[in-house]
Amino acid sequence: MNNSKYATYVFRLLLYISFFLSGSSALIYQIVWTRQSMLLLGSTAYAISTVLSIFFLGLGLGSFWGGKIAERTSNPMRWYVGLELFIGLWALIIIDFISNKGQMVVLLIRLFPENTWFLFLIRILISMFWFALPSLCMGMTFPLLVRYEQNIDGKSSRFISLLYSTNTIGAVSGAFGAGFLFIPKLGYGITFYIAIGISVCVSIIAGFISQFRDALVNAGGKFEPEPIEIEEKEEGGELKKWVIFLGMFTSGFVCLALEVLWTRLLIMIFLGTNYAYTSVLISVLAGISLGALILSIVISKFSIQMWILGWGYSLTGFGVLLTLIFISHLPEWMNYFYLEGTDRFYYGVFGKFILAFLSLLAPMIGFGFTFPYALTLLRYIKKKDIFSSIGTAYGLNTVGSIIGSLAGGFVLIPIFGCEKGIILMGCLLILSGFIFAIVDKKYHWTNLGFILVFLPLFFVDNVMEKINRYYLPEKHHLLFFAEGTEGTVAVSSPEKVSSEDERVLWINRVQATTAVERGVRMNRFQGVIPQMFNRNPRQVLFMCFGSGITCGTLGIGGFDQVDAVEISPEVLKAGCYFKDLNFDVLTMSNIKIYVDDARNFLIRSTKKYDFITTEPMPLAMAGVSMFYTQEFYRFCLQRLNEGGMISQWVPFHSSSEEIVQSAVYTFIKVFPYTVGLFVNADLFLVGSNRPLIFNPEGLSQKLERNSVLKEALIQAGFLDVEEIMACFVMDREGLERFSEHGKVITDSFPWVEFVSPQYVYNRKSVPQNLKRLKECVSNIENMILVPNKEEVKNAIIRRHNSRRKDLDGLMLYYEGLLVGDDVRKSFIDSLKIDGNNKQAQYYLRTISKTQIEQYLRWDDKDKAKQILQEVAPYLENDPQWQKWQSQLQL
Repeated sequence: MNNSKYATYVFRLLLYISFFLSGSSALIYQIVWTRQSMLLLGSTAYAISTVLSIFFLGLGLGSFWGGKIAERTSNPMRWYVGLELFIGLWALIIIDFISNKGQMVVLLIRLFPENTWFLFLIRILISMFWFALPSLCMGMTFPLLVRYEQNIDGKSSRFISLLYSTNTIGAVSGAFGAGFLFIPKLGYGITFYIAIGISVCVSIIAGFISQFRDALVNAGGKFEPEPIEIEEKEEGGELKKWVIFLGMFTSGFVCLALEVLWTRLLIMIFLGTNYAYTSVLISVLAGISLGALILSIVISKFSIQMWILGWGYSLTGFGVLLTLIFISHLPEWMNYFYLEGTDRFYYGVFGKFILAFLSLLAPMIGFGFTFPYALTLLRYIKKKDIFSSIGTAYGLNTVGSIIGSLAGGFVLIPIFGCEKGIILMGCLLILSGFIFAIVDKKYHWTNLGFILVFLPLFFVDNVMEKINRYYLPEKHHLLFFAEGTEGTVAVSSPEKVSSEDERVLWINRVQATTAVERGVRMNRFQGVIPQMFNRNPRQVLFMCFGSGITCGTLGIGGFDQVDAVEISPEVLKAGCYFKDLNFDVLTMSNIKIYVDDARNFLIRSTKKYDFITTEPMPLAMAGVSMFYTQEFYRFCLQRLNEGGMISQWVPFHSSSEEIVQSAVYTFIKVFPYTVGLFVNADLFLVGSNRPLIFNPEGLSQKLERNSVLKEALIQAGFLDVEEIMACFVMDREGLERFSEHGKVITDSFPWVEFVSPQYVYNRKSVPQNLKRLKECVSNIENMILVPNKEEVKNAIIRRHNSRRKDLDGLMLYYEGLLVGDDVRKSFIDSLKIDGNNKQAQYYLRTISKTQIEQYLRWDDKDKAKQILQEVAPYLENDPQWQKWQSQLQL
């Protein structure tokens, strides 16, 4: 091999390495920028779509201008070096802006907090400032590198597909690195610096290539591209160009719309963790890169024809329809391979990625094949302005992507649903293939196309509902089902009416809340927390609506106004199915409902509150950690009136000791006065800017004046003030001991969002956290304000001691030890301290019923009678137990 050829290969290798790295850094930038914009501008679908639209619009305009520049420049690599350096420099400016000037954005959006058009304008302006220039530069790189590579080997038809494949493989590595490695381990800030470092490396490599450009030119000879014409020579060339433009726009539109639709379907199956979203993104990108790679291998083996591109679109559309068949069977395949509920977390993640990749493989290969093929076809039919046409085509594809992503989230899902939306997109792509065949006068190919459209439809039926039903509890049926812009919401209940109310609210297949006795008890307690202290709160902010039971409890609490914020309108509609428990909260005059991102609503608000409370989804779900960060709590503190309070729910289930302790640690770092309350297996943190003292006498007087609230609490098991006050578990000193091994959770490093998914199916988390709680329980004596009421104080202390004893039984209960005598006797010991401990009665009743029914199935009536006699004295005032016992044939 002579030196000139060797130089050509070396510099070409460096060129592809630089474009690989460029794709990697671009995906990291996009992920980090999107997250940072969500924190300040909101996480509603409209806010995120605005940000992404600006980003993609920049890519599209950059492609157009990059093509124009590529026509005129003699050294495109010099431009490429400058663009990569500018991207890295601008990224540094954005980091400084977010770190030091972010409060300016907050102050700006607070000028008109409820003006929708003003907020929309602000989001556009800020997004343009953040993303327009760097995305513009990113878009310009592809046509410039196409021009440079053609200068090296202008007669090759492979280089466009190779460049595209290399860049997309780089994007796959960037998505994997950001989603699985850098952000979980290092946080968003350091990950951003890694992307900047990659941009600098790319500019150095490109600068090296540019410096030795003469060697490359001498090796390959400067090439002034001569168009290679297809069958009809010049006939119809302009028409074909515009048809290709139309195809590029359509494929971009369909591809991004499908990504939105597929993501919604797959998240229903895989759970909405960050790992699930990243797996779907990587599956899409990997399929595209594979399609482009296949094209680079086979393109030299056949002629470049319009009808081939048309068939590529039609076959891709056929593959789109086939995905519905594959996706409808994913739950069964996950069950077969033990991917759901496995203790091997990364086995589950990898297995779900493989299933997602295989489900989307056929159409994504099609998209990866047709995109560079269309650009190559443009090069063959154009006599002049080749690179301008390539840039225009790339830009139209990107504009189509913008419109497609918006249509997917705001039109297709709400109006047609995921299944019909996917069918429409597949048919649209097949139709575009027909147009190519007609323009190329290959009419005989269109007949088979019609068969491709209808064949998969015979095997598809209600995919989304089928997926949702697959995960319902046994013998449940759907009461409500709706696919909305923000999520898929369902309500289910048992097919047969039973004494136990088991209605469940599902959001994206995750159980958000339930109407079972324990769930209602927790919601009622959350609603009465502001009444427990030496305060008289009037203005309340409630974030995350759920079933509305907590909101309804607040609504009947006598407050002047409750501002309730929920991101999904479908969740509010589902609340109607719980109106017997939430007091038909949506009709209350003192409840003001806002459909908005709750955190962003808080940031924008200029109003101050006496009480703020949240009821978010489990921490494992993507984005939920934003309600547990130090920055969020600081925003809450700013919005509190003097003496105002905030309560935060910290569940012990589906978690770990480290996560729970860190949630507590982050909370107490912000609020100077804090206490911990506990119900069932849920910890509630209460923080304030003034000392917190329980006021049982004041609560008793409020309940006497408010019979509706009093009756609601009685129905939930809070028969007296002592039962409410006894939920206290830790003062500030106890919370500090409890969280001494915790780590702070911040917006820039929300590590819990990536650790929590590992514990979704962890059955040991509740007993482990209960054991730690038992070690840190504080005495309640000094927390009670009861002047000259020693009898009341002693009653509360006695109940508190009984509830402390409950922890022994709860540890055994949540370890699953329901058959042995120890768990039953633990709650009996609690009731010996205070026979009116309703929590102990609930668990004793539940455990005893389970044990008696089990022994009867084993035909051991003597043991069943023994248990019945043993617990009878402690449950004689429990109406549910008495009703069940009267029906028992023993």
